Amino acid sequence: MPRWGCWPRCEGGNSTGEGQLVEVNLLSTLLSSLVNQGAGYTAAGVIPGILGNRHPSIAPYETFPTADRPMVVAVGNDRQFTALCAGLELPELPGDPRFASNADRVGHIDELASVLTSRLITRSAAQWSAILAPLGVPCGPVNDLAGAFDLAETLGLEPTIQAGDGADAITLPANPIGLSGTGIQSASRPPRLGEHTAELAAWLEPPHRDPSPHPPSVLEQIMTTATPMRDPLDLLDTSSLLEPEERDIQAVVGQFVADNLRPHVGDWFENAHFPREMVAELGKLGVLGMHLQGYGCAGVNAVSYGLACLELEAADSGFRSFVSVQGSLSMYSIWRYGSEEQKLEWLPRLAAGEAIGCFGLTEPDFGSNPSDMRCRAVQDGSDWILNGSKMWITNGGIADVATVWAMTDDGVRGFLLPRGTPGFTTNDIKHKMSLRASITSELAFDDVRLPASAVLPEAKGLGAPLSCLSEARFGILFGAVGAARDCLQSALNYGDSRVQFGRKINGFQLTQKKLADMAVALNSAMLLAIHLGRLKEAGRIRPERISVGKLNNVSQALAIARECRTILGANGISLEYSPLRHANNLESVLTYEGTSEIHTLVIGQALTGLPAYR
Repeated sequence: MPRWGCWPRCEGGNSTGEGQLVEVNLLSTLLSSLVNQGAGYTAAGVIPGILGNRHPSIAPYETFPTADRPMVVAVGNDRQFTALCAGLELPELPGDPRFASNADRVGHIDELASVLTSRLITRSAAQWSAILAPLGVPCGPVNDLAGAFDLAETLGLEPTIQAGDGADAITLPANPIGLSGTGIQSASRPPRLGEHTAELAAWLEPPHRDPSPHPPSVLEQIMTTATPMRDPLDLLDTSSLLEPEERDIQAVVGQFVADNLRPHVGDWFENAHFPREMVAELGKLGVLGMHLQGYGCAGVNAVSYGLACLELEAADSGFRSFVSVQGSLSMYSIWRYGSEEQKLEWLPRLAAGEAIGCFGLTEPDFGSNPSDMRCRAVQDGSDWILNGSKMWITNGGIADVATVWAMTDDGVRGFLLPRGTPGFTTNDIKHKMSLRASITSELAFDDVRLPASAVLPEAKGLGAPLSCLSEARFGILFGAVGAARDCLQSALNYGDSRVQFGRKINGFQLTQKKLADMAVALNSAMLLAIHLGRLKEAGRIRPERISVGKLNNVSQALAIARECRTILGANGISLEYSPLRHANNLESVLTYEGTSEIHTLVIGQALTGLPAYR
């Protein structure tokens, strides 16, 4: 049953009610309330809630809690607002720029409601009515509609009803309005409000209406005191598993992201723009090749590197992709398989962001099966002649050096190709719907002549490029957690401000189920990432373990991004919110560095000992 503020305060008169005649019947009052609620629905699409709704264009004009029961405060102009503030002993509020005019108050209604509620809950509804009404503030306690008929009808009609128990009981007229399944019908002449006012007012005062007859249960106390989590990863306190230096690194990278990337990433994504000026800044930050030792690299542990990837991908997968390709593919391939001359030439520049690298393994016809690559290098004296192409290469169009893998008579070998090498060209891939704030290119090699010094001397066989992929996949399994966290934070913040059916959508059970399921998946992914990081630091990581992390965390992140979009409703398709952008990006992340199907087969082989690739 809806509830309405229908207990009138009658001016003047005495305890008998004389002089308090009001020529309004309850049916008309009810219809007037319905019209107001209907106006709210028409103007703002707000469906009436159990205690009514805020007015769509006037504030404060809503139901507030008091020490005993709800009351309506309906302020329609600045004079009434000033009077309300005076009655509540908040004289500074009218001078606050947030509340200076009705438009300001509507724009900051949540903040205003919080301030007013903190005062109104200190006294009963009747006490506040006695203070505010003489000041000209429209207000009054809220009664259940059916209860109001039982208590507030003032016609001397039969039969009568009894309110209260024992010596406190009083006799009142019965309900003059009949309620039926087909509507509301007036049962008698218009009621004269004011009769029996003194008896009703006395009966409604405590202790007859004790708002808390029983001590609150433990559950009620928890529900009353619970506050929203700022970080959904706090659910399992995953930060307690990190060392102080690891938390510091995460915080520094997170602040860099907040200051330099997050404010612009929506525009960069929309315009398919990679901000090359950020490369040098990432170098200054120290995240390029940060997990490698020497040659200008930071040399941090695996978890610290993963946390940096997490924060970068919380902004956009494009930035984590850049850092992964630069550090874990381009730089790692040189650091692990290059000559000392190659390391000295390239690694310090790549670590500082003075040069950009890329990694060419995938081909137009061979992605998951690189052993059948068609790109081929043939030895010509001491030189090598390279022909073929590579596809879907991150950073390809802006790279100063490319690590390229080609088939030779001795199997797969790696080569370093500087930009500008004759016969080496790149073409950026346009019209992408994913990773739009990232450069993705095709590399083409037409009789490219390379000296012997271009060969990575320690890289022999397909295991070399695959080991580089494992390095990059480690960053991905952390990065996916960052994207998922950002999506969930966006949905939580939106649900805390979005009001439907008279309440925040975060308060609905269906929304909370979505949020709870996503938070469990997110925290589980974070625990997995940290565990794999510790295994990597201990030298006990294996390819199938990396596959578990990449398969699980990217799949969970993509599911979280899609689910968060549903909480945002139609607003979720806008670049003002991150979940759909993350979902689009994660479609690429799900595919590159090994598709979900390939990682499934890697795990299957580890379990059974039987390869199922062919």
